[in-house]
Amino acid sequence: MRRAFPCSLFLALALIAAVGVVPAQAELQLGIQDDALLTSQEPNAWPFARGLAPKVVRYNVAWEQVAPTRPAFADDPADPAYDFKRADAMAKQTAAIGAQSLFTIVNSPRWANGGKAPRYAPVNADLYGQFCGSVAWRYSGTYTPPGALVPLPAVKNFTVWNEPNRGQYLLPQGPGGLTAARTFARLVKACADAVHAVSPDARVAVGPIASRGAQGGAAPIAFLDAYRLAGGPRPQALALNPYMNGLAPDFKPNEKPADGAITLRNLDQLEHWLNTAYGASVPIWFTEFAWRTAPTPKLGTISPARQADLLRKTVTLVRTHYPYAKLLVWYLVRDESPTSYWRSGLATFDWQQKPAYGLYKVLAGI
Repeated sequence: MRRAFPCSLFLALALIAAVGVVPAQAELQLGIQDDALLTSQEPNAWPFARGLAPKVVRYNVAWEQVAPTRPAFADDPADPAYDFKRADAMAKQTAAIGAQSLFTIVNSPRWANGGKAPRYAPVNADLYGQFCGSVAWRYSGTYTPPGALVPLPAVKNFTVWNEPNRGQYLLPQGPGGLTAARTFARLVKACADAVHAVSPDARVAVGPIASRGAQGGAAPIAFLDAYRLAGGPRPQALALNPYMNGLAPDFKPNEKPADGAITLRNLDQLEHWLNTAYGASVPIWFTEFAWRTAPTPKLGTISPARQADLLRKTVTLVRTHYPYAKLLVWYLVRDESPTSYWRSGLATFDWQQKPAYGLYKVLAGI
C-alpha cells in the first residue's frame, strides 16, 4: 500500500498539539461509510478500514436490490426472493474489524411502489415494515441462515430511509414537503415496530434528515414538526447528515440561515426542539459527514492538510458543545476517483494516505 504522506500520523499529532483537543465531554464514536468500496473486490479496502479502528460502519441496505421480486413471506429473511449476500458480507466484515454495524434501510422496489423509481415511497408502509423486520431478524445475533453453521453477527443500530426531506431521496414531497413528512412518519412507525418485535434491544433512529431541504423538501425542524403532527414515533435517536455547504465548523448557536439549515454550527436549536417536543434529551447521530479535498463553495480548494484541520475542528466542536451527539460517520474511506466530486476519502484513489487518515485514528481512539 503506497503512502504519499508518510508522515501523516505525525502531521495529525502536530495538528492536535498545535491547537489542542478538548477532552471528550460527549461519548462521541467515530464511524465510516463507503458502501461501494467495502462491497467491492478491492483487496486493500477492509485492511485499510481496519487500520482506522472505526467504532461503527454504516451501510445502506437497499430494499429494491435485496428484493427485486416480491417475496412470498416478506417477514422471513430466508424467503428465496431475498438476496442478502452484500449485507451479510458487510455485517461479517464489520464484526471482524471490531466495529458495530449501522444499517440504513433505504428505497423501495417497483413491486411495492407502483412500478416507480426506488426513491418513491411504497404504497403501503407496512410493506416497508415487513422488510425492516426481516432485516432485524436476520441480524438479531441469533439467526443462522440455511446451510450455515453459526449465526450472523448482530446488528443493533438502524436508521429509516435516507434524507426524506429531499426530493432526491423520497417522493412524493408534496406542497412544502408535507406529504413526505407524513409518509415518513408512517415508515418510521412501521419499521420501528417491526424491528423491535424481533430485536427488542435494537435502536431505530429517525432519519437521517438532511441538514437542509431540497428538491421540494422542508428544512429539518419544519419537516420534524410535520412528522410529529402526523403521529411519527418519539425518536430513540435522531439521525442527521450535517453537511455544511461551505460553512466553517464554528459554534454559532443562534445562527438562523434563510434556508432553515441545521448544521454543526447551530445544532443546539435542533436539540432544543427535541427537548420541547418530547420532554427529554434525544441522542443525535451524525450518520454522514466529510470534508472534500476538492473545490468547495466559500472555502476554496481544500488541501489534504486543511481537510485534516477541518476534521479536527469538527470533532472538537462536537465534543465541546454537544454532549448529546453520540456518533459521527465519515463518508468515504477512499476518494471515488482522482477527479470526482466525492474526494472526501481518508486516502486518495490510488491508496495514498492523507493527513486526515492519521488524525482520524487518533480521534477515534479518544
